[in-house]
Amino acid sequence: MKSIQTPFYEVHFGRHAATTLKMYLEKSNFTKVVVVVDSNTNKHCLPHFLKNNPDLKFEIIEIPVGEYHKNIQTCLLVW
Repeated sequence: MKSIQTPFYEVHFGRHAATTLKMYLEKSNFTKVVVVVDSNTNKHCLPHFLKNNPDLKFEIIEIPVGEYHKNIQTCLLVW
């Protein structure tokens, strides 16, 4: 598994990323988990994510596709 370390968190890629995510969420004991997707990631990435995280309970928020929508207004909508 490949990882990128930032000053605040790690981003994991590869086969074991789902296991790492599950352990992180269990350890953190969040009251709610939200997955933010656009129509492209909803179609192409979310099915893979769901297959690898069948027991994960979460809410999906879909935002419009495109760089134009990566702004503070979209952040406020998600919030």
